[in-house]
Amino acid sequence: MGNVSKGWGPKLKGRLADYANASKGTVLLGDIQAHMMKEYAKPTDRRQDIIHPSETAKADWCPRSTYYRIKTCREAQNPFLKPPGGSVSVQLLNIFDEGHYIHDKWQKRLRDMGDLWGNWSCLGCETVFKDQLYPGHCPYCDSIHIQYREVPLRFNPFLIAGHADGAIPRIKSLIEIKSVGTGTARIEAPKIYEANTDGQMVDLQGLWKDIKEPFPSHVRQGQLYLALCNLMELDFDQIIFLYEAKFNQGAKEFVVKYDPEISNEILENCMNIALALDGNKPVPPCPNGTCKECEIYSGEQTERSEGLGAQSEQDRTKSTRTSIRRTAGTASRIVRPS
Repeated sequence: MGNVSKGWGPKLKGRLADYANASKGTVLLGDIQAHMMKEYAKPTDRRQDIIHPSETAKADWCPRSTYYRIKTCREAQNPFLKPPGGSVSVQLLNIFDEGHYIHDKWQKRLRDMGDLWGNWSCLGCETVFKDQLYPGHCPYCDSIHIQYREVPLRFNPFLIAGHADGAIPRIKSLIEIKSVGTGTARIEAPKIYEANTDGQMVDLQGLWKDIKEPFPSHVRQGQLYLALCNLMELDFDQIIFLYEAKFNQGAKEFVVKYDPEISNEILENCMNIALALDGNKPVPPCPNGTCKECEIYSGEQTERSEGLGAQSEQDRTKSTRTSIRRTAGTASRIVRPS
């Protein structure tokens, strides 16, 4: 009777199949991986009805896909609506978690130095402390369990909202923490990756040594953060990238000064998305004609090119051009190279 269940019942599909396959052939690991996938499948607290600075920084960003994602969230009246599909491997979830751990340890070091500025929340009474250095303890319930909530940055007219990893007012700098693995280098710095790769072998030390400036997508993201600081009248005019290698724990620092020219095109694309959602402009085009990202939503949408909006294109354009003026320049420095 031990084999009668073999092949019985409907074939599992989708997430149920993923959970079942994750636990096959293991004693404990598979159960942990199935748990990871179940946690990922839960409703998210990451808003999907806004434009994320991290998505705009990608070289292949599709404004059309962002437009349709926000439009779908609005029609569903659900700002946290996940995109359809969206299966993810446990290996990718591991990569995400490792990046979070690296962020946490660098933020803790800055906090313990007394330099970390931003928003904090008390885990005891849930009081939120905005725009300040580490409070140490809660003045309301005296709890010492204070969690860092980073530096929220947003510009509502263009629907942009995100968080910088940290900020240090005494040097007028934002902080962005990046974990770097071979996959990151392969995508962000293909020439460096190829120069240090021989077949299946990667020279990890050589790869790390050859990274001498921040990756282009990181620069674009950082410059957009600085542009948002300008629009919000926050006194930060540079961003420091802290890179940590996943494979040898080496650390590097790159300092980049605010250059509004780098973020202007991104802001214009964001403005066009906001105008299109208000019915004041056509749906933004896909830079590749069509792509996997915009096809996720666009097949179920109807494009709109006319309508009334809350703010005219002329007003939005004027707002952008008059409010992102600051001295430009760049500088970089590497610390503790391996």
